[in-house]
Amino acid sequence: VGAADQVRISSARGSLTTSVTPDATIPEGTLAMVLAVGDPDPTTLIDASRAITEVRVETIS
Repeated sequence: VGAADQVRISSARGSLTTSVTPDATIPEGTLAMVLAVGDPDPTTLIDASRAITEVRVETIS
């Protein structure tokens, strides 16, 4: 996944589409999104009953 790629991020709770900004400070296999700032809202993906929410990231363009 490269800079500005459009991706679909899916979890057991839902999915969203967004663009990507790679960041070398985020460990491989980890997804970080800002909460409560604009769209899309990443809380649609989060399962609050679990310590970790597993997601799948697919490039769509």
